[in-house]
Amino acid sequence: MKDGKVRKMKVLWGGLLVAGLVALGGYAQQAPAPPVSPTPKPAIAAPKPATPPPAPANAENPDKIVLKVGNRSVTVGDLDYFVASLPQQNQQAAKSAGRQALGENYAAGLVLEQQALVDHLDQDPDFQRQIEFTRMQGLAKAEVQKLYGEITVSPDEISKHYAAHPDEFETVEVRRIVIRSKPANSSAPPAAADTDAAKARMEAIRKELAAGKDPAEIAKEFKDANEGFIDLKTQSPRLAQLGPEWRDTVSKMKEGEVSEARPVSDGVVALQVLKRGNLDLKGANSEIDQKLKNERLQAEIEDLKKKSVVCVDGAYCAPPAPAPPPAASALPKQ
Repeated sequence: MKDGKVRKMKVLWGGLLVAGLVALGGYAQQAPAPPVSPTPKPAIAAPKPATPPPAPANAENPDKIVLKVGNRSVTVGDLDYFVASLPQQNQQAAKSAGRQALGENYAAGLVLEQQALVDHLDQDPDFQRQIEFTRMQGLAKAEVQKLYGEITVSPDEISKHYAAHPDEFETVEVRRIVIRSKPANSSAPPAAADTDAAKARMEAIRKELAAGKDPAEIAKEFKDANEGFIDLKTQSPRLAQLGPEWRDTVSKMKEGEVSEARPVSDGVVALQVLKRGNLDLKGANSEIDQKLKNERLQAEIEDLKKKSVVCVDGAYCAPPAPAPPPAASALPKQ
């Protein structure tokens, strides 16, 4: 049973490896993840690549040759580089399969590559186009990383941005209250009487919370999640991160206040504001630094485009024609 599982893992890993070899040979590598920010992300964001962890004391010599396929020699560094270029979940599969499986399947990829060269598949126009495209992507990502690494933001600029955009850093601690008018897993629409009953119960809970009743006591009144619930573990999002349907309402609420019930597909929901606050400058420092760098990076890319983008075919590059006006029958009645 164990051997069968190992064989299955090797087959799976082999497929991943051969697929990965295509990307490796074509210069395509995973781009670093863009920085997380509640503000809209620019079209291209390129944080500095993470510093690789230090090699263990007993690490093997990366130049040591461990595999030969035809006239190709493969080193420890080659295999380590390949595994590190895979997505995280595939890296774990490679480690679980073991070095022998890695070597065998890497050799399979090289054998296929060499046979493809014998068959002159590298001369195929579609393959040449693919290689050129992946090369362009790889070099573009490398240039983005270079440009990003050269951008600096001063502490004074960060402080000014923080002071000029207070709304971006306002936080709010909220509690969610949900009353079901039908089971959560039911596709049938709730009856009007059930919806009215859910609204009435929510109004009663609003009054109980306003009078200071313990939320834990209210939570005991629900049989299960199909009936409803009140969050005992509150959430503290940024105000800017709330959906537009709630942002304006919550921004006007006082601490302790409960919103009016709002209908959802299976009942009604309300929010209680418990506390307001602001992310301090120290906590916002890294986020602002990344945001300003990304803005400048995008500006540099746009500047490069303005200097070099040329469209020879006027018909192809012309702006799209405006949409035709709606038919007379579709116009609203006066």
